[in-house]
Amino acid sequence: MNSKIISSSCENMDKLYDSNAIVLEGVSGIPEDEEDIRFFKESLISPLEEYGIKVSDSYTLYLFKGKDINKHYDLEGENSYKDDFNICAISFNDIEFNIGITNFKAFKENTSWRYWCDVVDNNEYREYEKGRHKKSEQIQWLIDYFDSYEENELE
Repeated sequence: MNSKIISSSCENMDKLYDSNAIVLEGVSGIPEDEEDIRFFKESLISPLEEYGIKVSDSYTLYLFKGKDINKHYDLEGENSYKDDFNICAISFNDIEFNIGITNFKAFKENTSWRYWCDVVDNNEYREYEKGRHKKSEQIQWLIDYFDSYEENELE
């Protein structure tokens, strides 16, 4: 495998959002030597493959710290991450989904992987609800969703 793990920058957060990367939040520790790196890759990638998600042989695993995510997306208070919180991401460009709807549902229910755009949009929506961020095109779908949900609840 020609894959690599990189400690990543804010610039990559936007690139991964645009590529609809999948992310795993709360990864413990950052690998420091070759053995750690091998274990890290196997423990994160193998579960994906069990659900029919093929990861490219030359994928890049991006690692982010909570403090960088907080700064880049202007998150604070209860909606912010701890400074040393780890999130890893794999670009959608490095993934091939060979799964049917049943496996996809099992994947979503049985793993902690999420889409990066969902993580970012949900954080942005919470900041908007608190009055800290302006309404943006990026979260309009969430605003519409929750408005319609509330309307249906009232009926």
